[in-house]
Amino acid sequence: MTCYASHDWTVRFPDIGGEYRPTTLTLKKENRKLNYCRAKFDGVVGEQIKEHSHDSQGDLYGRRIVEVLVDGSVVSRLMSSPDGLEFGERYFHVELYDPQKSLDSGVVDYHFQGSTLEQTYKRVFDIRESNLLNGIKFSFPEEIQYPSSSALLEKTRQQRGQDTIDATETGLTAQDFDNISPLRAIYKLNNKYRLNSWVDNDLNLWVGHRDVLSQEHIAAPNDERVWRYKDVNIRHSGSPIKGVTLRGNWMDEDGARPASWSEAFDAVNPLNDKNKMDYQVVGVAERMDIDSGVMMEAKNENIKRRNIQKEAQNILIEETSNQNSGAVQINASKSGSHTDLKKVKPGDAIHIIPHNKYFEEPYTASTGEIGHKPEKIDDTFCGSVPRNERYEIDSVQHRIHQTGRWETHLDVSLLPGDNIDFSQIQTKTVLFNPNPDSEEDKILTLGEGHSGFFEGGIVERD
Repeated sequence: MTCYASHDWTVRFPDIGGEYRPTTLTLKKENRKLNYCRAKFDGVVGEQIKEHSHDSQGDLYGRRIVEVLVDGSVVSRLMSSPDGLEFGERYFHVELYDPQKSLDSGVVDYHFQGSTLEQTYKRVFDIRESNLLNGIKFSFPEEIQYPSSSALLEKTRQQRGQDTIDATETGLTAQDFDNISPLRAIYKLNNKYRLNSWVDNDLNLWVGHRDVLSQEHIAAPNDERVWRYKDVNIRHSGSPIKGVTLRGNWMDEDGARPASWSEAFDAVNPLNDKNKMDYQVVGVAERMDIDSGVMMEAKNENIKRRNIQKEAQNILIEETSNQNSGAVQINASKSGSHTDLKKVKPGDAIHIIPHNKYFEEPYTASTGEIGHKPEKIDDTFCGSVPRNERYEIDSVQHRIHQTGRWETHLDVSLLPGDNIDFSQIQTKTVLFNPNPDSEEDKILTLGEGHSGFFEGGIVERD
């Protein structure tokens, strides 16, 4: 999105009481990564900041909260640090960091047994030594009432396939943390439970799923009521992902017995890679609404057996989204006020309307139906033209140039609920035998035309 001098970007230092207009500024917000901002000011601003940035011994003060504003409204609260201030005669540069980084102080060295997930996060958060963050909140789908503006996203939220988390059930989790910072402990939990963490403008740490609190935006090439894009580059694969097989951990299957003394010796022979009584748990997820496509294989030997089907489905959905992804730029100066473009954030959704020239009959932002592909673009078309679909916003980058020009770049990936019929994803768990007794045992059937992914036999389990 591009805007010339119609919006006023400033940076405020609340503890100093000063608000300054940057010469250039880059603000980036990205899903599952820390926010970041870099701004350049005239050297005079640096002199004013310097007067309030040193103690009586001449050392720089520690971390502080700094605000980035547009037209007087805060769009991001970030953290300044002494190592992010660069004073010069002509220019003053400042790097601002995600307030989550303040959680790198403190030591978590505990074993949490029989705690709910919420309780574990809260205990880790309370160990922090910094008070820059005010509190911790959660956005688990079971606990949050969806905003009315996000009602169209409910299908994806409920069906995305992520593990259900019951934050009120006792004894849900057991976690070991060995002398790590609260920040690393939170990342460890996030990775294990497929969660995200971010800081809102009230300086609360949120944990959960961003799309639970998301808003939907609309972009069209020629509708003044909504965002007007000037460039869209969406990659569509010509070969969809048909299914995923996920290799899990190895286990001893009850009832497995050696057929002979030699086989019994082989089973305990330390020179063997895996003994003959071991089976590998494999989760399978396959789309039944398409006839052909790519079969993917993944590996995660740390996942629990009861979750492996759901995780295989997660991977199928995520990889399908990533397979159809790209970037969007919108012309801010010509965009309408249907949604506030300054408040766009990762986790939001954007409905991209194709240009009318791709339809036999005109469809606008108000009349187009989601998923109604242009007549001139069939399923085999793998170009970068929008297909009247909704996308999740993965990252937002605002750039203010020295000329006053404002550009914003959005990275997006396909919103799964619009492209996949979740009821048509079939999942199952199988046990893979690396030492089959016959050629027939080598076949792992994943659907018509898709078999034989493992050189071994399998025993199916419900």
